[in-house]
Amino acid sequence: MPFLPHIRSFCRNLLHGGRADAELDQEVRSYVDLLAEEKMQAGLAPQEALRAARIETGGIEQVTQEVRDTRSGAWLASLLQDLRYAGRTLRKRPGFTITVVLTLALGIGVNTGIFSIVEFMFRSLPVVHPEQLVVLATGQNHQPETEGFSYPEYLDLKQQASTFSDMAGYQVDIEALSAQGQATQFFM
Repeated sequence: MPFLPHIRSFCRNLLHGGRADAELDQEVRSYVDLLAEEKMQAGLAPQEALRAARIETGGIEQVTQEVRDTRSGAWLASLLQDLRYAGRTLRKRPGFTITVVLTLALGIGVNTGIFSIVEFMFRSLPVVHPEQLVVLATGQNHQPETEGFSYPEYLDLKQQASTFSDMAGYQVDIEALSAQGQATQFFM
């Protein structure tokens, strides 16, 4: 079907679906009546002819439903009908609606959190050779202090470090890593 008639058909079926359904129903019924007329002319009784015509066409409702399903925009009309039904059902049962919304929110939140953690674990650090990283910490007997270095101490260490090619610092409470003049925030 060419594009413009296809668009016209789509809009007609979507906006004037009731009228199109009535016209389709009338057309199928007319066809069954004409077929029954032919069968009556062939010698069948009126009831027999009508029954034979319906059997031959496969049933009026089945034929109209098959044609409706093949129309342009039938999927969209069906989707809109399903959404209206879902909206009516959710409006009738507010407790169920609240439960569904909270369940979806919790599921989406948990999935987002897990994805963020996994993405953080697999993301490479913004340094040239991450396999050569060394952690400097303050403390005694291999027990690191919780405070770590202050920013001025970090700057002094960076300025005086001759064995390291570069130094980077991080602060746990803002969850960012600073290296090579750029800061990368890992959790938002």
